[in-house]
Amino acid sequence: MYTEALQENERLKSRLQDSKQELVKIRSQLEKVAQRQDRMSERATVLETEKREKQVLEKRVTDMEEEIKVSPCNSKCCAPTLGLFGNHFTSGTSHASFVSLMFSSKALTNSP
Repeated sequence: MYTEALQENERLKSRLQDSKQELVKIRSQLEKVAQRQDRMSERATVLETEKREKQVLEKRVTDMEEEIKVSPCNSKCCAPTLGLFGNHFTSGTSHASFVSLMFSSKALTNSP
């Protein structure tokens, strides 16, 4: 009877050890899943923030374009800056064309 109890005890110890190992493995998997969800959540937050920033910038560009369309170019407005572009502009150049060139050209960044 003692031997049977001893064998049963060893069998139960072995099952307990197996269960503990399985628990450690499952906890590790759960932690990985939680970390992955955190990263996905952070990415979603960053993407949402970038989307809002893009919308704000697009609105600003639209507002600036409308402002350019509304306000005619006068010599006081563009004259100081026109020198940066040499003789590319004549008196008939529109304000929108000038501003468009300013934003698309690297002339401002390459100027002394």
